[in-house]
Order: sequence, then C-alpha cells, then structure tokens
Amino acid sequence: MSRGRLIPVLAALALAVGAVGVARATTGDTTGFPPPKVVVPVSTAVPFEGRYVLTAVGKGANVRSGEMKIEFSEGSAGPQFLVGGLQLDEYNSAGQLEIGLFSLYPFTEAPGGVTAPILSQGLGQVSLGRLVLLTPTNSTELKGELGLHQAGPFPVVFRRLPEEQSVNGSPPQAKQLTETSELPSAPGWGPSPAEYEGDYELTDAAPDPASEAAVLAPVILVAQGFGPGGVPVSGGRMTVSGGGSPSAEVTLEAGGQSRTYHLTELAWRGDQRVAKVHSDSPSGPVVGSFEGRQAGETLKGTLEAEGVRYNLSFTHRG
Repeated sequence: MSRGRLIPVLAALALAVGAVGVARATTGDTTGFPPPKVVVPVSTAVPFEGRYVLTAVGKGANVRSGEMKIEFSEGSAGPQFLVGGLQLDEYNSAGQLEIGLFSLYPFTEAPGGVTAPILSQGLGQVSLGRLVLLTPTNSTELKGELGLHQAGPFPVVFRRLPEEQSVNGSPPQAKQLTETSELPSAPGWGPSPAEYEGDYELTDAAPDPASEAAVLAPVILVAQGFGPGGVPVSGGRMTVSGGGSPSAEVTLEAGGQSRTYHLTELAWRGDQRVAKVHSDSPSGPVVGSFEGRQAGETLKGTLEAEGVRYNLSFTHRG
C-alpha cells in the first residue's frame, strides 16, 4: 500500500482504540505502514504483541490513564514487523483531561527490549516522543519508559489484557509514581514545628532563596504560583498548623475563581514534603495530593486536586 494511504489507516486505528478501549488484532488495518529499514527479529518481537492497559506512570508525565495495542503488520510482502497504537488521557494546558491518540512506528531493538517513536495521528505526522519497552519477565506485566512532548523519560507499567477483556475506552486511573517508591512518613514539614508553622501568601515573584538562607524565624512563606497549565495564580493564602496532627488550609485564586483546600497528613523525609488534599473540610473526601521538595528556604511542589494541577514555589521570608 502506498504511503498516501497511511492517514486513513491511522484514523481507523485511532477510532478503534477510542471506541472499544484497545482494539483487537483484527480491528484496524495496519498494512499501510511500509516495512521499516530495520526489522525487530520475530523472536524478540513476539513477547510484546498484545493489548495493554496502563497501570502506573511517572507523575511528571501528566498522564492519568492509557491503553496500548502492539501487533504485527498484516502485510504479506516482506518480513513481519511490529506496529502499535497508543491512547493516553493527558492533562492539557488548562489542567483538564484530553484524549491523545498516537501511533508507535517503527519499532527497533533497544538495550533490554524495543523502542518506537510516538507519532501524532492525522495529516502531517510528526514524532512527539519515544516509548521504550523492556522485554517482559512474565505474561502479565510490561515495563518501560515514556518520553513525550519534550519531557521525560518517565517510568510506565502496562498490564496485558486477555483477548476477551476490554476497558471499553475508559481505562482506570493509573498509579502516579513518585521519584522514590518510599514516601515520607515523619509528621509535619520539618524537624521542628517552628520551621513550618505560620502564614503563607502568594505573590507574583519569589525572591532568591540564597539571599535569605540564614533566616530561621517562625514561618511566613511567600509563594510564586502558577495554576493549571501555567495560568498565573492571582492570589491566595495558606496557613500551616503544627501540633499532634499538622495540617494546612490553602486558598488559591486562578482564572477568576477561588478555591479552598485542606491539607492533612503532612509528612517529610530529607527534602521531600507531602500531604493529602481534601475539599470542603479536613475531614472531607481526599481529592488529591501535594508533593514538593525543600531546597534551603524554598519549597517547590505540585498541588493536584480534582483533575487540576497547580505548580507552586514557596519562599521563606522570615
């Protein structure tokens, strides 16, 4: 099939992925892909063939969930080669979820497995990133790394789906992997409540933390904040309380709206700072999390709540 017929082929694959989750091997004609210059040997390629759902992904990838299909080209001419379709539910520039549809082609061998460019679908296909998959060590799990939109790579874990199983285009939320598998557990946001208790205010600019590294007074922190997808946070306030159960109340103003969140189970280890995020009250439902890192007098982190991510930088002003 000529190169000019690739677009309808990819569109069919995209529709199949979006409509029924991950399409079966008989759904969507993939014979439109020309044989690549270098073909992954069949013995290496066979373990990767199948349908998968994303179960875990690095938090920085801005991916909530996803599905994938990898199959052999159905073309009769030349050697068989791998081609794939990938659907990712991504946080867009507004902090909301959008479905991204991609092609995986061509696959080549990589240390410990295979790799493929992540291609946009439709007219003017371009490479948006790269997926690396490690040779599976069991029949149910597939691990690798995802680089997308000039970010990453981030760890990914897929679970193989049986032929009779489908997620019907609504994959479950994948576990968000942090940089370390062990989260902080010491209560509070530092060894002494005097280091983190107090009022926090949002400003347009954060000062150089190095210029105030010697300030150890009770906390008044100023934050440079950006809301969903980099939209400036126009105002806000956070009050942190210590005691037996350290907690915080955060009010953020972005996009003309004001929202209050309650942080509980504040914990730290080394330079890491984490908390659970609740709506309405500290005893309300958990709607997200806060994760950050302390560097001198600066705490930079991400507050994720109700499908929106706020990137915040807190600076101690003394």
